[in-house]
Amino acid sequence: MGRLDLDGFVTERIGLEDVDEAFARMRTGTVLRSVVEIARDGTAAAGTERSETAGAAR
Repeated sequence: MGRLDLDGFVTERIGLEDVDEAFARMRTGTVLRSVVEIARDGTAAAGTERSETAGAAR
């Protein structure tokens, strides 16, 4: 069977504090999918300050 490129469906990686803004961007079609990164201790993972990945909105 083939493999899906799941990373290709992720437009940005964000921290928990950016969830409301991410939903707004999804509604306008600016992003396809936002992934919330949370560290194991429950804090936002380092380096998640809305880093957009390659292939932004599709």
